[in-house]
Amino acid sequence: MDLKLCIEASAGSGKTYKLAQRYIQILSEFKPKNLSSIVAITFTNKAAAEMKERIVLFLKTLSKIYGTIDFKTDDFSISDKQAFFYLIKLIKEQSDFYVTTIDAFMNKILKAVSVDLNILPDYDVSFDSEEIFQLAFNDLISDKENHKELLEMVKSLLFLEKSGFNGENILKKSFESFRNYEIPENILTTNDLLNNSKYNEFYEKFNEKVKKLQEDLVCIIEKNSEKFNGNRKKTYLNLNVKKFTDKLEEIKNFIKTEDISFLLKKNQQISPSDINDFCNILKEYYQLYCKYVIVKNVYYTEIIVSPLKKLKNYENRLKSYLNIVDWNIVTKLIGDILEEKGANYAYCRLGETVNHYLIDEFQDTSKEQFKALFPLIENAVAKGGSLFVVGDKKQAIYGWRGGDYTVFDDLNNRDKVNFSVTTETIDKNFRSEKIIVKFNNRIFNIDNLLKTLPEKEYIQEIKHDLENFKSSYQNSLRTEEKGYVNVILKNTKEKDEFYREKLKEILKRAINEKNIDFSRIMILLRRKDDIATVVEWLREDFPDVDFITEDTLSLIKNFEIKKILLIASAVIGDFDNGYIRALEEVGIEISNFDELKLKSKILSSYEFFCFILENNYLDYENNKVYFDLFLEKVLELSDEKKSIDEIINYFYENEDITVKIPEETEALKIMTIHKAKGLESHTVIIPFYEWKLTSSNSDIYAKVNVKEMLDEDKFIFTKINKELYTLIPEAKKIYMKKMAMEFMESLNLMYVANTRAEKNLFIIGAFSTVKGDKLSPVSITASSMLLNILYPEKETFYLDEEIVYETGIFEKEKTEEKLIKKPDITHLQHRATIRKHLKFYPEVYEINFYDDNKVFGELFHLTMENIDISDNVNQDNIIKKAYLKAVRSLKYENDEVIELVKDTIMNLKEYFFDIEEYWNEKEIIDKKGNVFRIDRIVKKNNEFTIIDYKTGDFDSKHVAQVKNYLTFFPLAKGVLYYANKREIKYVD
Repeated sequence: MDLKLCIEASAGSGKTYKLAQRYIQILSEFKPKNLSSIVAITFTNKAAAEMKERIVLFLKTLSKIYGTIDFKTDDFSISDKQAFFYLIKLIKEQSDFYVTTIDAFMNKILKAVSVDLNILPDYDVSFDSEEIFQLAFNDLISDKENHKELLEMVKSLLFLEKSGFNGENILKKSFESFRNYEIPENILTTNDLLNNSKYNEFYEKFNEKVKKLQEDLVCIIEKNSEKFNGNRKKTYLNLNVKKFTDKLEEIKNFIKTEDISFLLKKNQQISPSDINDFCNILKEYYQLYCKYVIVKNVYYTEIIVSPLKKLKNYENRLKSYLNIVDWNIVTKLIGDILEEKGANYAYCRLGETVNHYLIDEFQDTSKEQFKALFPLIENAVAKGGSLFVVGDKKQAIYGWRGGDYTVFDDLNNRDKVNFSVTTETIDKNFRSEKIIVKFNNRIFNIDNLLKTLPEKEYIQEIKHDLENFKSSYQNSLRTEEKGYVNVILKNTKEKDEFYREKLKEILKRAINEKNIDFSRIMILLRRKDDIATVVEWLREDFPDVDFITEDTLSLIKNFEIKKILLIASAVIGDFDNGYIRALEEVGIEISNFDELKLKSKILSSYEFFCFILENNYLDYENNKVYFDLFLEKVLELSDEKKSIDEIINYFYENEDITVKIPEETEALKIMTIHKAKGLESHTVIIPFYEWKLTSSNSDIYAKVNVKEMLDEDKFIFTKINKELYTLIPEAKKIYMKKMAMEFMESLNLMYVANTRAEKNLFIIGAFSTVKGDKLSPVSITASSMLLNILYPEKETFYLDEEIVYETGIFEKEKTEEKLIKKPDITHLQHRATIRKHLKFYPEVYEINFYDDNKVFGELFHLTMENIDISDNVNQDNIIKKAYLKAVRSLKYENDEVIELVKDTIMNLKEYFFDIEEYWNEKEIIDKKGNVFRIDRIVKKNNEFTIIDYKTGDFDSKHVAQVKNYLTFFPLAKGVLYYANKREIKYVD
């Protein structure tokens, strides 16, 4: 085994497989006594769960508990007895089976060293630094002692052309710009500059000098008035500081070349002496402007620094009082103390030693995280342990939260001796069909990418970073030329209409023509805001298609979770009238107030929430997946001695807690590209494929050397805006690097999105043109880049021109292959509940010695629920499709149901054909909040009929049940249909 191995693996190459394989290899070769000596680090809880599942599955297969699954046992040098031994060990020592997120691992280290950092061990971690900032800001502006300084700050900001009428907002926005930066020491102040020999007359004579230079400039222009270009003459006649900024590049070029032709009319010239005077005036103006920019930027920083330090003091006071640690600084705290005291100190504090490190998605690691981890890794390897990292620089899309793929280079270029890492590249693709792999090989070919780049100054930085895509070429493991790619690009201004129309066409082709189950389709979006737009379109265009979004997965956005938190809040709030009304609104009637109040006092928080569930106030069965995660989190918080009130607040403050998506989820998925990273889908559709690859909106603050201005190495801390980076080479370098990073991250988003598809890939993108109908290189977008690669020779694109690129064959799916065989009664059974829209099936497994009659009845009811029929056309196909959908949901199959459904429809044909409206499985809620689900409601000739299906024998309770339904529809009639006996009974 190579003890220091780095795997650079492209999309779909089996990274999780490699990690699980390595874990088992460590078990086999090192035979660790303690599982805690191995730590596998991922970046999400979902990825950690997947890795754990994969390791356990492999061990079960290798120990011959399961039959052979789709992987090579030859890849694992472990005997079946050894595999069984470690499988049992994993079960017995579950808490030491350490597959975790990097955040959790960092928090574990921080807990161990907290005392040395003057942090109380029972601290809370705050991921919401915005809340702490707001509280501290409120304290700062509320303190009268700060009012004078803050008022001066507002005046100064307004003087510096900051806009706004609300002083509080001006202050807050200014602080927010600086809040994540540490102000460096030994930087120049305004006084430092004004006392400098080059600047000592600046403040007093700036306006006077500008006025004089402008007057001299006007004299030359008016002297040659007829020779100057009209628009340019107007600009230079009224040249001020703002216009100087706008014309900075133009003026710099003129000073360098002394070529004035760009200001003159065609074939016009002015005298050499006027050119010389004009040039000298602009040179002096330029030098004065440079001083102005430096002083202004230093002054802006300076007026914020002092109040900012006070603000940070308020923040620190709050954190200390509340015993809160800001998560943004956790990694830095750990890195600093480990650098000072070493790994042995950390292991001593932890009470255990980690010998083997496995790190997933290494490209998402930040510099600070790597700095904190490296002393531990280096110590482990030095003592005979190992390091295994897996990642893909092309999938680095988390730069905005600190991820930095250059840690790959840091790993191989450590100053430490004897730490050379072996690097391997995997060029195989296990995920996608051959046509899709070939398409992406073409798009992300480094030569093709280079040809599409515009002539911009940051391109040199990008060219270096594009080396990452040298490893983009992949070999498909599929032998047949299968798969399908469809790219639709349009030069249009009506973007929303274009995207909706094309998305609708593609979904119709996929679902109706090609028979692809909508649960095998994923729609990927660049922006989360676009999810709401797509959801609205789907609800209108495809009302029968169930779908799931990122918000659907959110724990706190589940209605039943909100209910349990409302009940708990009511208990804490002594059931005042406001809570009682709120409970009534959501259909909850509490009868045992006193008992609930008592239980909240004598039970642990976890036991209290379990008690609420036991009282049947909530729909637990249909929301198991949410409640399981909820109770898991409550148990963790209860173990930390959190009160019920604190637990309630925890869930409202942590909206990012999401449930795992079960693979069997019968719903179309709508996700952002960031959330879909690591996922795959049979068919992927990417609309809104037009995001910019660079932007200049984000602020950059940095320590900058101003040697060019002072002839000596002096530093300022400043915002790097256009005027500054145009003047100072070092500032420009910082700015261009930022632009390059934005470009690469946007390009990586293209790569991640394009590589999610298994069988079919659809891309829909709008693009824009400029004068001459040629594609604009000014604002390069994902769609324009794709267009230039696919059609490199095409130069002209007309408005409303639609360009379609297709490769491969869009094949029809065979429905017969989707049938799921009836499981053996000793196997695991998956239970699911059907919901309309935003559907989510709970992933709950249980040993099921089920009653065949009961499950048969469920299959019949579920098939009838899925029936959408109003005439005799393709009746058999409609019934079969409904049956297959029910089979997939229940994981149970019985062909007799098909004939039973056919007979049911024919015996009740007056309620299926020539009707006005109908509703299957309609939920009705009474005034008390009780929910009733009616099998079928039919409106015909302006009258309603309630139908209830039964697969068992007659029971008087059935009549009572239908009569209860009829109370909602006083003029309706009721029908009981006994399917097995083909009997109809009417109920008044």
